[in-house]
Amino acid sequence: MKDEKAEPGLMDYLAVLVRRRFLIACFAAVGVTLALVISLALPRVYRVRALLWVENPWSLVKSDQVLAKTLADLQAHGETRFGEWTPTRGGAAAIDRLSRHIEILRSRYLMRISVKADRPELSFDICRIFIDRLLDHEKAQIERSRRILDKKMAVTGSVSAMVERVMTRTRARLDGLREKDPESEEKGNHLRDLVSRLEMKRVKLAERRSRIVLQKLKLENSYALVAPRRPEGPHSPRLVLNLLAGLFLSLYAGLFAAFLLEALAKRRTNAAGSDRDR
Repeated sequence: MKDEKAEPGLMDYLAVLVRRRFLIACFAAVGVTLALVISLALPRVYRVRALLWVENPWSLVKSDQVLAKTLADLQAHGETRFGEWTPTRGGAAAIDRLSRHIEILRSRYLMRISVKADRPELSFDICRIFIDRLLDHEKAQIERSRRILDKKMAVTGSVSAMVERVMTRTRARLDGLREKDPESEEKGNHLRDLVSRLEMKRVKLAERRSRIVLQKLKLENSYALVAPRRPEGPHSPRLVLNLLAGLFLSLYAGLFAAFLLEALAKRRTNAAGSDRDR
């Protein structure tokens, strides 16, 4: 009775594995074969990734519009603008499916781009052309901003020069008034008040010019920290990973089947022994 109720040990488990080794091997072979067949049957997906350092916020805002324009040109012109790629039979539906495989993650200064497609040249072309167009759009925006800031700087400079001329004439009038009529306090106070206001205006104009200079210094182009590269192999399906997963799951199923059959066989043996004892 003690032997029947004793817990099985390590040697018992090893004995089960040895007796059922062919069953476990069959499960493993079937699992690896299924994983291989499924991996070969699945469509190949190629992924291209890039990382941009974004200096200007409008690049983050306009990225969706630039991507939509890139996909529209991809659908409309295909071979003429995108190298070896030609439009597939899917038409707009194919582009819609493709757009779902484009991921853009935005943060304060970084933009992570991931493009997946069924052909390596297609994913590479989309990622490369999207980045080129985004940077070109940013350069054009920077040039427009610089021209606007240059105009503001010119206007500020002309106003500052005019204020300086007015201040010079006002001070000259104030000095002449002191020489001619030292007792004319009312007119002298008016001119001194005018000089003080002009001085405040000049200080504000100088601060404005400093802000414009700082804005121009901040107008830097974005650049690619990680440039897109043509994929050397498919991103999915991953054959080795799928084979390992199939092997692991099939071994787990084989072990379960082996111990289940062993338990059933032991139960039948115990039942037959009980019948003989009766």
